[in-house]
Amino acid sequence: MITWPRIPASIARPRSTCWWATPTKAREQLGWEPTVDFKELVRLMVDADMEALQATIANLDYAPRHLEAIHR
Repeated sequence: MITWPRIPASIARPRSTCWWATPTKAREQLGWEPTVDFKELVRLMVDADMEALQATIANLDYAPRHLEAIHR
């Protein structure tokens, strides 16, 4: 069973707080417009994660044997 901590009301966020980001304020106040759409942003993030993972694996002496064991 998970026991969640109790958060005092004096420091809790209001329930009406927006939990997702929107570019509305930047657009309205700064005239900013995004240069990539959401799908492209996800692709860029996944590509960066894959590149970091490949670099990590390349630096591990045991990586090839470890990966061979997984793919049997």
